[in-house]
Amino acid sequence: MDSLMLSTARAKPQVRLGHALSTLEESLSEDKKAIFRSYHSQAASSTPTLDDVRRAVAEFDHQSGSRPYGSRFVNILKAVQQFAVVGDVIVGGGGNVFTNLASCREKVSELFMEIGQTAPRHEQIAVLYPRSKRLQSDLIEYFIVIVQLCHRLFNPSTLGQIQARLQLALVDPELKNLKEELDKWAIFIDREINLLIAQRVEEEAKQNSRFRSLWTLVSEVDTKRKKIKTRLTWLDSCSQYNYEREQKRIRKQGNSTFFLSDHSYLEWKGRVAQNSPKPSNLLLRGILGSGKSVLLANMIDDLILARKEHQYSVAHFFVISEDSESHMARTVLGSITRQILEAVADLSWVDALEPRTGSGRDMLSSREMLGLLRKVFPGGRPVFLILDGLDQCPRKERLALMCYLEELRKTLDLYICASLRQEANVHPEKDLVLALQPDFVLDIPFDNPDIESFVNSELEHLVDLGELVVGSQELLEEIKACLIAGASGMFLWVVLQLQTIASERSDRAIRQALKNIPRSLPATYGQILTKSRGFGPQYQLAILKILSAAFELLTIDQLREALSIVPGETAWSDENLINDINVTLASCGSLLQVDEEELTVRFVHPSVRQFLFNEIKDIASADLSAMANSFQFSPQDAHKQMAGILVTYLAIFETTKELTVHQESSAQMEKSLPTLVPPPSQAIDAGPLRPLPKEKRQSTYATTLVKVERQNRMPCSERGMSFFPTPRRTG
Repeated sequence: MDSLMLSTARAKPQVRLGHALSTLEESLSEDKKAIFRSYHSQAASSTPTLDDVRRAVAEFDHQSGSRPYGSRFVNILKAVQQFAVVGDVIVGGGGNVFTNLASCREKVSELFMEIGQTAPRHEQIAVLYPRSKRLQSDLIEYFIVIVQLCHRLFNPSTLGQIQARLQLALVDPELKNLKEELDKWAIFIDREINLLIAQRVEEEAKQNSRFRSLWTLVSEVDTKRKKIKTRLTWLDSCSQYNYEREQKRIRKQGNSTFFLSDHSYLEWKGRVAQNSPKPSNLLLRGILGSGKSVLLANMIDDLILARKEHQYSVAHFFVISEDSESHMARTVLGSITRQILEAVADLSWVDALEPRTGSGRDMLSSREMLGLLRKVFPGGRPVFLILDGLDQCPRKERLALMCYLEELRKTLDLYICASLRQEANVHPEKDLVLALQPDFVLDIPFDNPDIESFVNSELEHLVDLGELVVGSQELLEEIKACLIAGASGMFLWVVLQLQTIASERSDRAIRQALKNIPRSLPATYGQILTKSRGFGPQYQLAILKILSAAFELLTIDQLREALSIVPGETAWSDENLINDINVTLASCGSLLQVDEEELTVRFVHPSVRQFLFNEIKDIASADLSAMANSFQFSPQDAHKQMAGILVTYLAIFETTKELTVHQESSAQMEKSLPTLVPPPSQAIDAGPLRPLPKEKRQSTYATTLVKVERQNRMPCSERGMSFFPTPRRTG
């Protein structure tokens, strides 16, 4: 009967999606069926929101033990949530169903992370979906394949083969075909969305206001669509900053549990249940590398999971050391405002606002955002606000943000938790404490019990992956004892020492490394750079300077091109490009991290940049200064290196642009003649990963150059940049 229904309804993707969901449900074990049906019932009674996505991710991490991979599912879950809102389809499921794959969570999460990078998560889907049968069909086809993939992975009859399949994900025929199907439908969806956006602009220019008003009266669907569009415009006017990026990255780094039984945290968190008339603030303090950011990322999960009992919103912002935009008070406040509004699933709040023209590019001022929240929440609303890294912001921006938050408190019941490094000689502790006026203080202890469990789980993980090979179990116990005793509350120190130990190739070398282990983070940084220099001594200092001077996160490709340019050399050749950027990055060892989703390069911790600028004094290591002289530099030196690369890059771009224009003119003269080879203009555009014709990157670098110049407040000639030759004009 099912096969007959499917064959007769082949043109109806909705029927096949329903059948795929039913098949998936039937393949689950009884306890998983109960969980699946529970989520199904919840979805039937209320539309899924971004909060449901965050709760599913938090549940997954809560069950995943020492390796939290839930953030890898965010993109695909957001795509499902957006589709469930507009597709009139009831879906179920959550983090609990993934417990079937407890033995291979890492591979499963990696697979869905790759899928999520191309998943249809366009914000305009909600607006465009009702207008296009093609878009509706393509989206349903995409999620049919998603459900089929889940069925293949979660089918109890084949669980014994799951691990082998995931290990061979790229060569297993069925998994490979499913991934190719997903990529195909994602391309179709993206094309249709781009076409609809272009058509909508043209149609709106032709339609008069009278026609649109009449259409609104007769179309209930169009009324909802317009509300969604208006909501999106207001959200974009608050912020378009990717506030989730940093929280996702940090959450993957590990778990923290000791705070769950801390009296200060429980008191602060419990104020909501007590209906306290005065919201309170919590200050999280810890030394350098003690895991403050990871703790706050875990705190967000705990607050989200506890929200079943009490109604409140959770918002957050993690300042990124390498991203100057995240240091601005307007960026932080805009992201917070957007998160608070996104948490409201009901569209009725849009009715309280005046129609807003434009596409969201006209950003609201801080005062306008405060006024917006007052209109939407006239009766107030409890909001937990998690802030990390404010001590990295300029003092002016930090104090401005705290003033805005005080104003926001007049509208919302704001429960703030902010982190602070305890080294007063490095960061302005008094300013933040005075502005925050904390009611509770949560101090991360030196003898943090989470460190021991972290060391045990990380060692086990390294051994399982084959990255750490030892000749005896006794040596593993020696490593554990040494790291736990020397950590002094610093998770970052443990992480770096583990990677150093894993790079050794014999038991004797490992024991020697334990004997000479540095006791502070600055000394550890120096040791890593000294040991890693052999992988690329000519590039190490350039990498450190470029990353220190960048005003935004650079991708691997951008860094590769920047390293391939010699300041002052305007004659370009593809042979200049570095062939293997990964080997080149190894010259900085474990002090660099490459984001697995966005492929951006950053320092492992903000303190690395301060160490390179010689802003951290290491009392524990007397001979560090002599060792560090070879790779420490001033901020001015870093900006000079970056500016030299950018000016040379722009000079090369202009030279190539003039050459291209001249050759295109010559080609037009010979347009009527038959040719056996491509014209020169086409040859110039050929070639892999050439930096020259990529206007997007040129614009990015040019913007960075302007920021550098504004930062230094002086022209290039006054900063020793007059050595650049006049760019050669060819052609």
